[in-house]
Amino acid sequence: MATSCEVVNTYEVLEYVMGINGLHPHRLAAIQNMRQKLVEHVSSVTALSEGVVLDIGCGSGAGTHELALMFKGGQRVIGIDINGHAIDTAKKLYGSQTNLSFYHGDLKGLLSRHPDFQMSSAICISVSMFINDVREFYQHVHHSLLDGGLFIEAPFMFRESETSKSADFQRLTYAVCGCNMTMQQLPQLKSILHDAGFSSIDCVEHDFDLMKLPVLFGDYPARYLLGNFFRNVISPPAHFGKISSLYLFKRTLNIFLFFLKNRHKYSAGELGAVKKVIS
Repeated sequence: MATSCEVVNTYEVLEYVMGINGLHPHRLAAIQNMRQKLVEHVSSVTALSEGVVLDIGCGSGAGTHELALMFKGGQRVIGIDINGHAIDTAKKLYGSQTNLSFYHGDLKGLLSRHPDFQMSSAICISVSMFINDVREFYQHVHHSLLDGGLFIEAPFMFRESETSKSADFQRLTYAVCGCNMTMQQLPQLKSILHDAGFSSIDCVEHDFDLMKLPVLFGDYPARYLLGNFFRNVISPPAHFGKISSLYLFKRTLNIFLFFLKNRHKYSAGELGAVKKVIS
């Protein structure tokens, strides 16, 4: 099972075993509020009417589909993710939505294939900590945004300011969860956004809500979570490969216990950045 840490990581356990739409450090209501801000911004700036709305790290597309439905004028929305299985699932579930499409790959690859690609806005929920070069990522977002375009970034962050402790905890997180995360501080991310050229940046930091059990079970009913868990542990999803039920049970339990035990070391952030404010 040496490679299972990479194959069955935290996101896949939560999304495919528990039925949670990604490991978001924000409540579902907060994520919905971010989407609403995006829709209102695009709708209020005439120059953005022709641009594409990009959902970076869309997973299996549930949130992207909801975002597409919120654009009453039929604004084109694209979900992008490096997980091919997730994109296949998204296309299967939501491919009939006329203003919605999905792309397998990363933003850098998309822009290299389509150098004239222009976005009216972009949203990135709990993704940037998996990107090796956040500075380059922000630069790519800024370059492809239309003037007046809004970028909403909702990162997963590490509270500890000492670099050595952050690096040690990052290694521990990978060992337990199979996710190689680079966790920045909110001021660092704001500074990198500014360096990338964004002219108006609002940000806020708050607790890692999802691993507070009352919050978790408020967003996802216990019957729903436990039903998915037992069903998928007994019969693991096919794309997991030859993984035993016992292994999957232990792995899921260890991931939850790890985040519950260490939840005070994490925090969540919301950043809204505009390219060249249009008066």
